Formats: sequence, structure tokens, C-alpha cells
Amino acid sequence: MFKAGQMLSCTVVAKEQDGFAIAIAPDDLPGFLRTSNQLTIGSKIEVCFVLWHKGRALVKDSHQLLEQGRQQLAKLAENTLDPVVRKVLTDTLATLDWTSAEREQANKDHMGLDLLALEGDFEKKLLQILIVWHSISSEQAASLKEQQSKQPELSMPQLLRAAGHLTAKQFETICHGVAFINSGNIDFRQFAVAYRDELDGMMTFDESLKLRGWLPEQVGMPASS
Repeated sequence: MFKAGQMLSCTVVAKEQDGFAIAIAPDDLPGFLRTSNQLTIGSKIEVCFVLWHKGRALVKDSHQLLEQGRQQLAKLAENTLDPVVRKVLTDTLATLDWTSAEREQANKDHMGLDLLALEGDFEKKLLQILIVWHSISSEQAASLKEQQSKQPELSMPQLLRAAGHLTAKQFETICHGVAFINSGNIDFRQFAVAYRDELDGMMTFDESLKLRGWLPEQVGMPASS
């Protein structure tokens, strides 16, 4: 989901012992910032992701870390004799000065596409994200559509599995996702984000939905039909 050192935008939610509870944009994921500074509830701040702990993201004050990192990188860029290394360091320094909007866009780019812009039913959207994520090619997607036109009794996940494009676990997760969508618990965007989390090995599909607050803790995986 997040990588160590990744910059995040968040809202200060409540004062806690040794710090503040925060909500991380854009999905209000829970987090905790350890700090002795006095922050205003409701204020927007930039933080640096460290790790997940007991269902919350532990973060650090980004301003202090950024300044330390900026100084170290600037010193390295100044002292290196390799022009290629200097270019990499200079480009890295430039990213430290991104605006919140630019950083948010970079986080969205991790998905490879704008999920809200996708059109069509579940199966059409599923093929689109699998193409963008390089799980299948456009040609393979076209072949699967043609095959489905000849065998309409088969769902697209079934065809993807039969063609070897999905593992048994991936097929099972997609079927669970379909059940959640059909029951009105989640929408396609939430399905795609949680599925990507599982593909990336960050957490299971179910854990991602619950951690993001999209699925109540007491709701378990539905039986796939």
C-alpha cells in the first residue's frame, strides 16, 4: 500500500498520548504521528510513512525528515564527480519540493490509471485494469472477449483462469470481490485498490478493505457462487 519513506497528506484527528491520531488522504486511513509539537485538530499536514502497526500507519514529521534528507542529498550532489549520479541526485532533490497535489497524483499513478474514469460493467473494467497492470495484453483481452461471445455461460474470471492468466488464489479473490460488489458492500474502485494491495503482497484483499474502513470488521468473506 505505502512504502517506507513515502510522503503522505493527512488530517489531524485527535490528541493521543505522545502524539496525534491522523487520517491519511484520500481514503482517511488511520495513522499515528508521535510528536511533542502542538497540532491543531482538523489541520492538514505532510507526514512520512514508516510502517504498519496494529492496523494503523506509523508516520514521522515530514518537514524535519525532508530537511535532513535535502541537506544530505545536496551535499552528495555537490561532491560527486559522476555526472549521471549528480543528475539522479538533482532530480531527487526536485521531487522533495513537490506540492501536495503533485504528491497525491504520484500516489494515484501507482495504480496506473484513474479508476473513477473506467466505464462499463465489472468484467469490462476488470479487463482494463489487468491490461494496464500487464497481467494480460490487449490482444489476449480481445481473444477472451471473442471466446466469451461463443461461450456466454462462462464469466470473464472463469475464462481468465482457464487461460492461465489468473492463479487459483487470484481467481478466488476476484470471485469474493464480485460477491461483495453484488451485495452492495463495496464498489469497483474499492475492489481494484484492495486487489492491487493483495497482488503487491502488502496484505490480503479482506485486510485491505477492512483497514481502509470499506468493510466492517465483523463482515467476513462471502461464499463464492
